[in-house]
Amino acid sequence: MPTIGKCCELFIQDRKLRGLAEGTIVTYETVFTPMLRDIGREIEIEAAPVLEYACSLADKGWAKSTLWNALKLLRAWHSWCVENKLCEKINLPRMKQPQSDIRPMTPVQIRQVIGYFDGDTFLGLRNQTIVRLMFTMGLRVGEVSRLRVTDIDLGDRAMFIQGKGDKNIWVPIPKKTGKHLWHYMIQRELRKNAMVDNLFLGRAGRWLSPDAIKHIFQGPARHFKFPGIRMSPHTLRHSYAVAFLELGGGNVFELQQLLRHNDLEMTRRYVMLAKSHLRDAVDRSSPDGLV
Repeated sequence: MPTIGKCCELFIQDRKLRGLAEGTIVTYETVFTPMLRDIGREIEIEAAPVLEYACSLADKGWAKSTLWNALKLLRAWHSWCVENKLCEKINLPRMKQPQSDIRPMTPVQIRQVIGYFDGDTFLGLRNQTIVRLMFTMGLRVGEVSRLRVTDIDLGDRAMFIQGKGDKNIWVPIPKKTGKHLWHYMIQRELRKNAMVDNLFLGRAGRWLSPDAIKHIFQGPARHFKFPGIRMSPHTLRHSYAVAFLELGGGNVFELQQLLRHNDLEMTRRYVMLAKSHLRDAVDRSSPDGLV
């Protein structure tokens, strides 16, 4: 019978072979590390108190979102172990997914952030373009970082996205965003120090990492201090989703495709944030006028 440590190693190897993003792999490892420390790596998985450990997580004082995510990942790992006949099935605990505490930014706030950067400089123009892409297309930070010049087809207004879990897809580029992207790409071509074919370059002409993109938001976050707003790439993705439903009049099925979510449940949470979208739906569809 394999040890619990070996089962975790095999699972990580399986996830890597499936092409999961490096960040997802790191998250799994972050969940496994305290479990293996508390239980012991060398204990056989059938004898390992996995259920007891999962139940004890409620006493660790973690945030609800952290606890929910840890239990979700542990269930995925355990299901894989059962599927591969490494252990017998046990019912690990579940909890209701906490409501997101990320407040979306308004279009006015987005314009302020874009205006914070000096578009007359290459780096300022680059930062403006990144913010526009994230807000008008809902791109993840890793997707922006992986973009290459050859992924952009401005003639057809399309962009090839290398998404999470090897989910690659062509998505349409909005008209105004396409014009700003074209302007940036012209300036990029004039750079003499471009050492890679990534779309977005660092100061030295090298690849712009996800951490470097996150760092871009620190300046405007300190400058504006928007109440209740955590300024980050993921907040822009939330803001895109809410604006798509609330201002653009899109529907949740279209949004699911554009966000590249596996299922509709992940997308529905944005409907709760788009209050005016629900109000308009009631005005349009309610039998209010019949009584």
